[in-house]
Amino acid sequence: MNDDDDVEEFSKKYVVGKRLVTQYLEHLRELERRKKKREDSRKRANLEEKRKTFEDYNWKAICREGKIKKLKVVVLDMYISMRNLKQSKGALRWLHTVP
Repeated sequence: MNDDDDVEEFSKKYVVGKRLVTQYLEHLRELERRKKKREDSRKRANLEEKRKTFEDYNWKAICREGKIKKLKVVVLDMYISMRNLKQSKGALRWLHTVP
């Protein structure tokens, strides 16, 4: 519905002002642009997260600030394997006392 004829036809059919139809179409385009921008931002953040290594994390600060609950399982598994901890429910207790 980019064509002026389509807008005019729609406005006549549904008895809506042409200006309002045009504004709403622009609003929909803006929503689509914002959606695309959020998707791109999330993709970039996920790529950065995947590229991080064990040394890239400040483990003491993460534990001190209580952000350990927000970490993904992959990151927690990385910590457990780098510290040679057993992978069991009890291993998570050691995360609170980072050496």
